[in-house]
Parts: sequence; structure tokens; C-alpha cells
Amino acid sequence: MLARSFFYRFRPLVAIGAHTDYFTSPAHYEAAARRIVVALNAGGNSLVLVTGDPPVNPQALSEAMANVAPDAFAIIIVSCGPALKRESLDGTRTSASDSVLFLFDDIDRLSDRQIQEICDGLLHAAQVRRLAVFLAPVDFTLRLERPPLRFLRERITSWFRFQEVGDPQAIVALHHQLLSQRDGRLEARGFRHGLLVGLGAGGAVLALGIYSHSQSDSSTDLPGYREYRKK
Repeated sequence: MLARSFFYRFRPLVAIGAHTDYFTSPAHYEAAARRIVVALNAGGNSLVLVTGDPPVNPQALSEAMANVAPDAFAIIIVSCGPALKRESLDGTRTSASDSVLFLFDDIDRLSDRQIQEICDGLLHAAQVRRLAVFLAPVDFTLRLERPPLRFLRERITSWFRFQEVGDPQAIVALHHQLLSQRDGRLEARGFRHGLLVGLGAGGAVLALGIYSHSQSDSSTDLPGYREYRKK
């Protein structure tokens, strides 16, 4: 079980169908970006955790955050992996803003020690205010229950589940989901209609072929035809 204070920093949201295409739409990314920006502006060296399944697209989120808060901070996408070190972030400089936002793509790919070093670097940065968004799969929170990463529960200022929405957004998301379901039903109905039309046409052709064949067979029994064959 995660620390009680950690759960208090989780924003209660409304669950929508997890695999609806709404969650890949620009509208959802912009709504998520707004919530994240609010959390980052809470003060200090904020650290926001965003979990998702399927994973969050860092480029789409970066663009949405830049649209929502164009002058708030310079956004840098960080690809996580074994080679990532704290020194990679220390040399970061920007003239566009006094704040730098590091968007860590799949923080779960880092070792416990790497995460510890990066968090220390974010916390003790000089001159430039450093903020961070950790993008992670949903089961990353299980690692926070283990001793090496328990410190991170107190560092995380907010946690969002990407495939959930806030109350004002729920109406838009549900509307989008209903439209998708309606379109799916229309496509299925169109397919069934086309299938029935195709079967009907095929049946008509088959019936015509059977009829023609039966007529040709019956013509051989006509007296005139038998007489012609005898000749």
C-alpha cells in the first residue's frame, strides 16, 4: 500500500472506457496538459507522475503543454534508458525561460539508483528552476512500495492516471465515446446490409441458373426435339 499522503495527492477522476480513441485525441492531451501545468505551478521543484496504459505519447503531451502554457517553461523530452545519467541534465541551459521542464519518457526503464540520482539533481539545481514529469506504465507504482524508491512517494507532488478524466472533461469524453460506438454500429449495420444484399443478389443469380438449367433439361423431352435427334 502506498503512503496515505501519496494517495491524497492523487486527483480523483472519472473512469471512461480505457481503450476508447478519445485518449489519443488532441482534446484529451490538452485537458491533461492543463491539469499537469496547474500541478507544476504549485511551487518549488514540482514532480508530477503520469501513468498510462497504453503509454502516454511524450511528443503529443509536450506540444499540448506548450500550447497551454507557451511561456511557462522550456520543455525537454528525456528518453530513459541505462545510459541516462544525472550529468546529462546538469548541462541544460535555456534562455527562453527561467524554468525547465524535463519530460521523462518511461521512467520505469531506469534503475532505482538512476531515479535517485536524477531526483537529487532536480532538487539541488542552481539558478534554473527544474520541474519534472515522469511518464510511466500503470504498474510503476508497485516499485514505489519497495524500500529503494519509497523516498519518491514524498517527492511526487501530484499523480495523474492518463486514461481517466476530470468532471468537466467527462461530458466531452463520454460524448466522444458514444459517437465512436454509434459509428461502430453504423459500420456493422452497413456491413450486414451489404452482406444481405450480396447474398440476395447471389441467390437471384443462382435461382436464375437453376431455372435456365431446368428449362434446357425439359426441352429435351419435347417431341420435336426427339424427332430431330433421330434424324
